[in-house]
Amino acid sequence: MRKNFKYYFFYFTVFLIGASVSAGLFFAYRFSLFHELSESVGGSLSLQGYILFAADFLRPLLLVFLAAFTVYSCAVGIAASLYFGSLFGVLVIRYGTSGLNPFTHAAALIFLLAFAFCTTWLCTETAFCRAALRTAAPSPGELLRLRETSSLLTRFLTVCLITLAVCVALYFFLLYFPLPPLAV
Repeated sequence: MRKNFKYYFFYFTVFLIGASVSAGLFFAYRFSLFHELSESVGGSLSLQGYILFAADFLRPLLLVFLAAFTVYSCAVGIAASLYFGSLFGVLVIRYGTSGLNPFTHAAALIFLLAFAFCTTWLCTETAFCRAALRTAAPSPGELLRLRETSSLLTRFLTVCLITLAVCVALYFFLLYFPLPPLAV
C-alpha cells in the first residue's frame, strides 16, 4: 500500500475533482451534470425502487471490473471516479446548503468519503491487475491462472457488498430526510 500510494492518491484526486466541479456548478447555476441521487429514488419504499437505485451504483463498478482485463482499465477507472464524484458532490452541496438538521450534512459527507474509498480502491486494484497481464489480449485460461484475478474478484465482491450497504443507507436517507424544494 505504501509504495502504491501515488496511484490511490491519483484516483482519489480524480474523485474529488468530479465532486468539486459538480458541486460548484450546482451551487452557482443549479445545474447537475448527471441525474441527482434524490431524483432516482421513488416516492415510497419498494424493493423494485431499491434495486433500480442500487443498479445505478453497481453498473459503473461492474464496468470498472470488466475493464480490468482490457487496455482501457485506467480510462474506465477515471471515468467511474468522475461519475461517482459528481453524483456525491451534488448530494453533499444540496444537504450542506439545506436548512435541515446538521446531522444530515455530516451524513452526506460520510457517504461521500465512504464511496470515495470504495471507488479509489477498486479503480487502483483494476489498474494493478491490468499491469500484471503480459499481453494486450490475454486468453481466458491465462486470466484464470493469475493470482491477481482471484484477488481482484474478491475485492470487487467486497466493494459490491459495501456499495449495497451504502445504497441501503442512502435509500433511507433520501426518503426519510428529503430535501425541501429549492427556492429559485
